[in-house]
Amino acid sequence: MKTGDVLLGFAIGAVAGLVTGILVAPDKGTETRKMIKTKVKDVTQNFMDDVEDRIDRVEEKVRSMKKKAQQSAEEVKADLKEKAAGAV
Repeated sequence: MKTGDVLLGFAIGAVAGLVTGILVAPDKGTETRKMIKTKVKDVTQNFMDDVEDRIDRVEEKVRSMKKKAQQSAEEVKADLKEKAAGAV
């Protein structure tokens, strides 16, 4: 199961739970709709913040790996030049 699927399932479950809880609460219809809208907005924002945070961490990891790969390539290149100069 993919992490994205788990997060999506969690978000859907959280929204469904909030909506169900609010709908059975003894409030006026207008207040209930306002509360549902606010809660859904909060859950959606939290979900998007989490997704953005994960994207940022992946991007940083990719940058780090790219930098290490470039350093390794430079080291190999320098080593090959050194060996080629010694062979001649």
